[in-house]
Amino acid sequence: MNPGIFRIGKASRWNIIIVGLRLPIPLHDDGPRVIYVRPGCYPADKYTFEEIMAISNALNALSIQFDDHAVIHGYVVLLDFSDYTASHLLQMTPSVIKKMARFAEDAMPVRDKGTHMIHTNPAFEMSFNLLRSAMSAKQQERLSVHGSNLESLYEHIPQRYLPTHLGGEQGTIEELKESAWSTFVECQEYLREESNYGMDEKLRPGGRCNDYDSIFGVDGSFRKLNFD
Repeated sequence: MNPGIFRIGKASRWNIIIVGLRLPIPLHDDGPRVIYVRPGCYPADKYTFEEIMAISNALNALSIQFDDHAVIHGYVVLLDFSDYTASHLLQMTPSVIKKMARFAEDAMPVRDKGTHMIHTNPAFEMSFNLLRSAMSAKQQERLSVHGSNLESLYEHIPQRYLPTHLGGEQGTIEELKESAWSTFVECQEYLREESNYGMDEKLRPGGRCNDYDSIFGVDGSFRKLNFD
């Protein structure tokens, strides 16, 4: 099912496209794991969004196996849209967005404790509207957009639980990337073995596969509409 967003590529590429960084100290010291995500940190002309999602889902798999805070208390996601551009937005096709929304709500065995968005820009506004259209009402209620108002963010995630460049005590970007890379290296054989498992959609009863284009009503061609 959707192998493109689950199977990892070559290890030599991982340290470049790790966009989601797990912060070492859980929220309030014994609460949800905070994940700091930078959707605009990779060159969109070099990597596909499915490659990015594959790395994120590999990290999720490791958290489910080894991170008690994430399993018991869930996740709080902080999305930093610094450097997010129209090129990144163009990778967010309707089919990809629907896959992400359905996977997050129906397949991930973790508790979603909220998503906070900072440093938003015009490219984000378009992306956000697309994402919201694919989400359930419950998912939408968990979203908070703070823009550049970090004081508003601090009301939900106290400053000390953020990375250093946001005024916190959770380490620099380079330190967090090095920690994530070390985790991948340590667990790479486990991840490679996991990528061998999945499902054969051809064996689904009735022969009906998970066709996201048709399931969510975005199949067919798009035509220009002229309004008077």
